[in-house]
Amino acid sequence: MPRLCMALAALALMAFAGPSDDPRLLPRAYIVALQADPDANGGRPVAVDVVVSCDATVGRLLQTMTAAQWFAQRDQLSHASASLNITGWEILPGQQVGGRRAIARKCAKAAVVYANYASPGEHRLVLGRDSHVTVLLRRDGIALKD
Repeated sequence: MPRLCMALAALALMAFAGPSDDPRLLPRAYIVALQADPDANGGRPVAVDVVVSCDATVGRLLQTMTAAQWFAQRDQLSHASASLNITGWEILPGQQVGGRRAIARKCAKAAVVYANYASPGEHRLVLGRDSHVTVLLRRDGIALKD
């Protein structure tokens, strides 16, 4: 809990502009499809979370966290902030998951996808106004399909 408080306090002092998308224009729901390459995450299952925040400060914090930080603090953050909506999957290499709904709610200020890869890296995607997204799970990272 002290780390969360310190992170929120530090974030409040930072001049972080956030993504260019206006949060008032975020969709009320995201339809998320997942496509894992056969060698995704080095051939190991990967946890994927879509996290939507209705609190702007928490949303900015989420946009700066790596996936490793998110998954290490997931329970703590979800209990500390009622503004979070989390939709999660455990994806196997080669698995395809059709469009699943991740609720964003009218109040959404930020939406972030995290993939818990074994390799170092951010493994984070900040979602914008596009309500239908396909997340590509590659060998060493994630990307949004064009």
